[in-house]
Amino acid sequence: MLGLLKKQINFTGLWIDMNEPASFCPGECHYEEVVGFSGDLSDPAAIDRFVNYFSRIVAERPVRNEFSTLIPYIPGGFYTLDKHTISFNATHYGNVPHFNVHSLFGFGMGHASYDYLKNKMGQPLPFIISRSTAFGSGQFVSHWTGDNIATWDFLRFSISGIMNFNLFGIPFTGSDICGFGMNTTVQLCARWAAVGSFYPFSRNHNQIGYLDQEPYALGPDVQSAFHSNLKLRYSILKFYYTLFVRKAGLGTVFRPLFYEWPDDPALLQHPIVDEEILLGEELLISPVLYENRMTVSTYFPKGEYWYDFVSGRLMRKPRDLIRHLDIRAPLGGIVPIFLRGGYIVATQDTKNVTRTHHLNNDFSLVVALRPLDQEEEEFVAKGTLAATDDYNDWKRLSKCFKANCILNFNVVAKFVNDSFGIFLTASNQDSKSQTDPITLKGLRLLGVPDFQLTEKVVIKVGQNSKTFKTSNAVRLTKYTLEVEFPSPIELTDGVKVEVSFVGASGSDDVTQDPSRRKIRIGRDSWVSVKR
Repeated sequence: MLGLLKKQINFTGLWIDMNEPASFCPGECHYEEVVGFSGDLSDPAAIDRFVNYFSRIVAERPVRNEFSTLIPYIPGGFYTLDKHTISFNATHYGNVPHFNVHSLFGFGMGHASYDYLKNKMGQPLPFIISRSTAFGSGQFVSHWTGDNIATWDFLRFSISGIMNFNLFGIPFTGSDICGFGMNTTVQLCARWAAVGSFYPFSRNHNQIGYLDQEPYALGPDVQSAFHSNLKLRYSILKFYYTLFVRKAGLGTVFRPLFYEWPDDPALLQHPIVDEEILLGEELLISPVLYENRMTVSTYFPKGEYWYDFVSGRLMRKPRDLIRHLDIRAPLGGIVPIFLRGGYIVATQDTKNVTRTHHLNNDFSLVVALRPLDQEEEEFVAKGTLAATDDYNDWKRLSKCFKANCILNFNVVAKFVNDSFGIFLTASNQDSKSQTDPITLKGLRLLGVPDFQLTEKVVIKVGQNSKTFKTSNAVRLTKYTLEVEFPSPIELTDGVKVEVSFVGASGSDDVTQDPSRRKIRIGRDSWVSVKR
């Protein structure tokens, strides 16, 4: 069938719906019971009569057959499990009753579709989204959580649903953003767009006959929510790829917080357990999930530094007693998202990122520093990135599958004699790693300690070093220090980069000279710069 379809449509992926298999009859369709209906679906009046018949028998006549007594538990207590699917006594090849293979039907369809796209069409990474799945489906297909409804309850359900499918081994899962059935609202769709932009599988989808919910159809708040959050998603898109491949396809991507901090009892309680999200080990997302709320109460796990990923502001320190903060979350804005101290996330330019080969981009590293000790003289951070240029090239992809394609980053920032230095080292994850070069254009550091910024900065790559005016290579914001390399650096295994502010001093004498002004750059501290 797919071969015939390929001759007519040059498709590259498959969306498989209704493959439970679904049926609009309870078990069997008894067309003869519908007066005047011959099965002709071209007659609207006849369809109406059948719909009325269907609604009545679903409400009045649960299906019973010889398999009903074999089910020890009936969800809901009234309908049998063959509601909205074919009869359990229908037989498959080999005279196998559907009762025995219902959960495998969608699995088998996904497996067969994957084999065709990979072996017949030569696609190294077949893209298939399937509604019906079972344990093991994640190696062949992605998933969405089915027909939801445009309500605040279903917005909240989406988070636990996606987390569950990560547990089931299908991490590439999402829910229909803004709701499939019923009419959405501006506020609901804007909030759904904010969190839905970070579902592993992110799609806005709704049912025919309901209110249009494209971003442009619902006004500026919805449009802004989609634009700002999808832009942020695309800036960290390579980070998403990394989450999927850095553990060889094992583990979870969209996670509850207690996976990382199992000894914190607060993380097992509602609403934290099913309303806050951890992307990998690095990013915490705290969305607004209730109507008419312009703030969200965010719990930050203890023992960690947490930074606002967008502004760079330090939110919590490890020993802060108060772990909840009320975070402003204006409608149409970026979802509250935070970077864990001691970790690095790579961001990319988002212009024209529409295909997988665009992931071979120029990157910056967002470095959330974590002090090694209470003296705060030395700070560290670590991160990873999938170092593969082209995800359409099977030979390159095989690097990720047969070994791995992960490049590790380690950053140390510290005072050395009369200078403050930032030391970056790139290394393959292990001896079997096969990585392509990563083009690095700069660093964005969060949690920089107090120091006196000098007029010149020395940037050293390997054995080659150059001195630049600080004003040409360094930019200060309220909470961050950003270093832009005068020319991009190719990071590969073993490459070391040093950024040194020679003549910098610590914070003890930073404000003694009245000719200096103070610029706040991080961790609620100040940096002094000559006028």
